[in-house]
Amino acid sequence: MPIFSIDYRLTPQSSFPDALDDCWFVYNFLVHHAYRFMNVRPTKILVGGDSAGGNLALSLTATLIKRNISPLPHGVYLAYPATDF
Repeated sequence: MPIFSIDYRLTPQSSFPDALDDCWFVYNFLVHHAYRFMNVRPTKILVGGDSAGGNLALSLTATLIKRNISPLPHGVYLAYPATDF
């Protein structure tokens, strides 16, 4: 199973929503162009992260759901996500 790690922009040099935009861009690129450029078919997509990365995985998934964009991730792994309830 191919695994991709996103090198998103960090604070304080970048502000919200730059990191989420980076995740959004990579997710869409992989969904729509991974086969063409990397010979990988994204049939089962999982997103995950820890700390701020967990927050971004959750935020990306929520954004996909809110905008009714498919495919949605088949699973989300969150290790101590930085969230505020």
